Amino acid sequence: MEEKWGGTYEGEWKDDKKEGRGLNTWSNGRIYEGEWKDDEITGQGRWLWPDGRCFQGKFVSDCPIEGVLFDADEKIYRVTYDSKVDIADPALAPVSKSLVTSEDGEKFKSLVSAWSKKFRVMESIPELQKQVAEMKKSHAELEAQEKNLNKEAEVAKKEMEETQKLHDISAMEAKAAEERAKELEKAAKEARDVANKAQTLAKEREGLAKKAKQRNEDANAQSSKASKEAAETKKKLSSLEEELRQSEKVLETAKELEGFVI
Repeated sequence: MEEKWGGTYEGEWKDDKKEGRGLNTWSNGRIYEGEWKDDEITGQGRWLWPDGRCFQGKFVSDCPIEGVLFDADEKIYRVTYDSKVDIADPALAPVSKSLVTSEDGEKFKSLVSAWSKKFRVMESIPELQKQVAEMKKSHAELEAQEKNLNKEAEVAKKEMEETQKLHDISAMEAKAAEERAKELEKAAKEARDVANKAQTLAKEREGLAKKAKQRNEDANAQSSKASKEAAETKKKLSSLEEELRQSEKVLETAKELEGFVI
């Protein structure tokens, strides 16, 4: 519960008053933890000043009576007070004070240190809890991002593997195409050589054809001439044969005449 002077109280109540055990902290750094009665510090309790000093012992009506003091010199003393000065009064001073040199003193010192740290820890807990919650949220978001990134990485890995496969296939196809191109280039060269030879042969054959044509024309001319000569020879032969028949006929007639007697 928040107090009107800037402090807070957490503990037991009775009739709207602090009664029983409770913890009160003030905005100036003072802390009391212990017994209360009728809204006053009464009974056994522990008081911490802002400078680190600590008193633990008996109180009556907000005034310390007797107990153990962890003083500013960081030593432990058994002290008593006159029970008339408020614990928060700067003028408070013990009426008796004796140094505690036993192990209990060192133990009390360590307990005071732990007790004072507890409140700093308690003050930091809400902020720490907030930070923890934020860190958990951030961690959850990072885990989700990591999962998404892992999924994306798996997809990217598969895509990379597929791309590598395609690259390998393309490389093989490129190599095959290069070899095929070399084969085609070789075949084209051979084809060009064949074409050149064919062209040369064609020219040669064209020349032969021209010669053959000329020979044919010459042969035709000679054949025509021979035909004419043959026709003329045949005509002459026919004329000679006719002349021969006429001559033979004359001879026959002449022979008949030789034996003819009148």
